[in-house]
Amino acid sequence: MGSDSTALPIKRARDGSPTLPQVFLKGLSCPLTMPGKVERQPEPTVSQVGQPGPPTGRQDRCRRWMPPNLRAYEWAWLSSDLLAGATLAAVAIPECIGYTKIVGTPVVTGLYTILLPLAAFALIGSSRHLVIGADSATAAILFAGLAGLAAPLTDHWVALTSAAALLTGAYLAAASIFRLGFLADFLSRTVLVGFLSGVGVSLLSGQLPDMLGVPGASRFPANLAAVITRIGQAHWPTVMMAGTVIAVIWVLERVAKHLPGSLIAITAAIVSTWLFGLDHKGIAIVGHVQAGLPHVRLPAFTPHDTIVLLPTCASMFLVIVAQSAATARGF
Repeated sequence: MGSDSTALPIKRARDGSPTLPQVFLKGLSCPLTMPGKVERQPEPTVSQVGQPGPPTGRQDRCRRWMPPNLRAYEWAWLSSDLLAGATLAAVAIPECIGYTKIVGTPVVTGLYTILLPLAAFALIGSSRHLVIGADSATAAILFAGLAGLAAPLTDHWVALTSAAALLTGAYLAAASIFRLGFLADFLSRTVLVGFLSGVGVSLLSGQLPDMLGVPGASRFPANLAAVITRIGQAHWPTVMMAGTVIAVIWVLERVAKHLPGSLIAITAAIVSTWLFGLDHKGIAIVGHVQAGLPHVRLPAFTPHDTIVLLPTCASMFLVIVAQSAATARGF
């Protein structure tokens, strides 16, 4: 041993064999090597040098009961997730309110469609790129399927939309259990693109009266004719507001993709309306929306309603599967 070492007398066991004494070298504890077979001391682990070690038994039990998406969650993601959530809310809330106009239900029902579905999918969903909520294509299919069964905005109409949602959910649950996702491969991409393009044109024509501040109509041809004949009566502050929001979103998506263009545009429009009282200058706003959560109960519908709704729900099921599969494969 060197001069800095402190020699210790070697102790002997009862059988006369020497044991391993401990020597202290510069304040560090280390074993003294002796002839013969000696067990090697384990290398220091990550947890021994100040880093978090493996989870304890209690942590393992807690992780076992956590949703899959939260087991590997890191706190460093929280700031980005908060921004993503705010952007999604800024886009989804106006969209869902607009979809109620397509389906013919009260405005507040659009907000209901993004409460529980988003929370549930965040916990049990398998893809972080998909968003669960109302959709323009399914809204158009649902309205067409319910036409003639009841009058829009009535209690019976709302009950039928709820029943259709439950039946479509049953279709999707069965598809998940029996692994029927391959059905999306049999839906022609040309047909799907053509259908979604038609839905987009129909939605655009439906929003043109509100963007121009002129009265419209319920059907596509009559609505388009009303816009063309009354374009000279357009309310220009409304046109400027709508055009500015569209321009801001379009420019930011191409110039600064890292910025949430939809969130910025919608927030600026809301603040401008509040500060300058634009609602008192002819720009229409949504107005009062019913507060509170819905009562959880089954909708009132008959077996005959179920049979009539099955084809409509099957159509919505196919469109949902095709859209979801295309998005999931894209990422």
